[in-house]
Amino acid sequence: MLRIKQIECNALAENCYIVSDDTKECMIVDCGAISPFEQEFISKYIKENGLKVVLHALTHGHFDHCMGSQWVNDTYGIRPTINDSDVELYLNCNQLAAAMGYPNLALQMPPIGRCVNNGDTVTFGNTVFRVIHTPGHSHGCVVYYNEDEGIAFTGDTLFRGSIGTTSFPEGSMFQMTQSLRILTQLPEETKLYPGHGLATTMGYEGATNPFLE
Repeated sequence: MLRIKQIECNALAENCYIVSDDTKECMIVDCGAISPFEQEFISKYIKENGLKVVLHALTHGHFDHCMGSQWVNDTYGIRPTINDSDVELYLNCNQLAAAMGYPNLALQMPPIGRCVNNGDTVTFGNTVFRVIHTPGHSHGCVVYYNEDEGIAFTGDTLFRGSIGTTSFPEGSMFQMTQSLRILTQLPEETKLYPGHGLATTMGYEGATNPFLE
C-alpha cells in the first residue's frame, strides 16, 4: 500500500508529494521546496520514516513545481524526470518566474535525469506509475497514474473543481480539452492529487467540475 505525504511549498502553494511503498523506496513528485524550512521538513520526513529517494518525477516544467530540483539533486543525488516537451521550459524556468513577479530567484537547475513520454513507466520499490501525456497547461504536462491503487498525480492539468490555466505561451485550450477527455476515462474511484489545492476523485470531478461537462 502506498503512503503519500503532501507538503505545500513556496509562495504559489504548490503541492510536493513524497510517495513510498513497503520497500521504503520513494519518489518525490514536483519538489517546489525553495526555503530551508520547506527543505528541512521534507528531509526530516524522509529520514524519520527511513525512506530512500530513488526518483524525482516532475509533472511539468513550471518554476513553482521544480524550484527544489537542485536541492533534491544535491541532497539525494537524484536528477529530475520530465516529459521531453518541457525540457526547455524547465531549463529556462527563471524567465517565467521573472514574468510572474519573482525576478530574483536565480534558480540553478540540474540536468535532466530522464525524459518520459506517453505510455512510459516510472518505478520505485515494487510500485509502477504509468505516464499519461496531458498537454494544455504546458506542452509537456504529464499525469503519473498507478492503476493498482487507483492513484494519479495530475499536476496542473486537473484540480478539484478547476483546471490549470492555458494562458501561458505554451498553453492550449484545445490540447487541454483533449487531455481532460483522456483523464475522464480513468475509473471514478481514482484518487487525484493535484499540483495545487485539495485531493479529489475522478468521479467527483466528472460530476461537479464545470470543465468536464
